[in-house]
Amino acid sequence: MCGIAGVFGDEQFTSAVIGPMLDVITHRGPDDEGRLTAPAFSFGMRRLSIIDVAGGHQPIWNEDGT
Repeated sequence: MCGIAGVFGDEQFTSAVIGPMLDVITHRGPDDEGRLTAPAFSFGMRRLSIIDVAGGHQPIWNEDGT
């Protein structure tokens, strides 16, 4: 089981917004955490490593980091 959390809107979000949300869902994915924050949103995920334990980190980025 994994979990996602996020918030979006007209505010300027920081990574501090998503941290407490991810803490609440740690039980859904205790093995990994990923975050993506931009001016209008903050998104995060918790991962339970079952398949591709070493290489399944998310969010997934392309070569230039976007």
